[in-house]
Amino acid sequence: MDDILPFLSGQPFRLQSITNEEFYRRVQSRCRAYGVLVPSESYMYKHFLRKEYIHHTKYDVVCKDCEELKKLEALQARRVDPYPANSTKGLKIAKLKLHQFIAHKQREIYGQQKQAVINDLTGESAVILMDFSQIQHQQSLRQALIISVYCVQENAVYFTYHTYLAPTTTTKNDCAFVIGCLLKFLTNEPVFKTIKKLNIWTDGCTKHFKMTTNIYHGCNSCDAAASQIKQKINVLQRDTGIPLYTVQQVRDVINTMANHRAQIAHITTKPSAPPTMTNITKNHRYIFNVENNTISAYQHSGEVGNPVVYNANIEVIANVVNADPYLTDDLEYLLEDFARLDQNNNVQ
Repeated sequence: MDDILPFLSGQPFRLQSITNEEFYRRVQSRCRAYGVLVPSESYMYKHFLRKEYIHHTKYDVVCKDCEELKKLEALQARRVDPYPANSTKGLKIAKLKLHQFIAHKQREIYGQQKQAVINDLTGESAVILMDFSQIQHQQSLRQALIISVYCVQENAVYFTYHTYLAPTTTTKNDCAFVIGCLLKFLTNEPVFKTIKKLNIWTDGCTKHFKMTTNIYHGCNSCDAAASQIKQKINVLQRDTGIPLYTVQQVRDVINTMANHRAQIAHITTKPSAPPTMTNITKNHRYIFNVENNTISAYQHSGEVGNPVVYNANIEVIANVVNADPYLTDDLEYLLEDFARLDQNNNVQ
């Protein structure tokens, strides 16, 4: 049933976006396909759905690649012979199946990393997920970088959302936004004082995070945080009649929410173009070794096969920071922390 009611990115619950009626229709179809006796609808609810930990969602965005694969497989099923492997449609099916495999592997690895963080009672590892969202207030749209943090602190699971609000409504959500926020985030948050291994997940957007591959299927925890923020702002303005015009007002409202922290983003300058790392953006997992400044790139989220190793050019970031007095002290502090890491510690 994992393909009908999938587990959500390592969470202990299944995600149901379809109605109960559609779920039962799919169960009927699956049972008939495998020659299994079709259970009654009441049996499915009493002996399956009630025993499962299920979250319901109305998120209706469909993955276009998965939908295209479904259509191609339906066309292929009507043929006497499958599409030749080297034909246009055969190659397309193979590519889309790889997409599904990668999405499944990503959910698996994400869950494993979160479980590893829970088991790490030393509090030396963490998982963060980053995504951009647009926050609407008083008919204005403002970019916001949301970072969810998952780690163990003082023998308890630490989970919180950090929102970096664009200082103006015209601020672009580009890589300069990300660099400025991340440098402040990693150096100023007390939770990172003990972190030696950091697993970073993004939505893969080229403009923001300089990647060309999606590494998440569907709605993530940052989307959930954005939805909570939008609802809070909407309800507050309607109930109180007080308009929120400024970024400071929006920040203060978010800071009243449980497990949420907000601050105004510092936008740095765009870095100069570094030497080209050929095909690096086509991979899905990168391990950064802070001792020798190398990047090991893997095609899938799991460490499968031999990685392609690139030399990291830290001078690019250093030049950005040196040109920005607001960041200089923070970078020096961050590099001092890295220097204290053991040789075998990596940042992922």
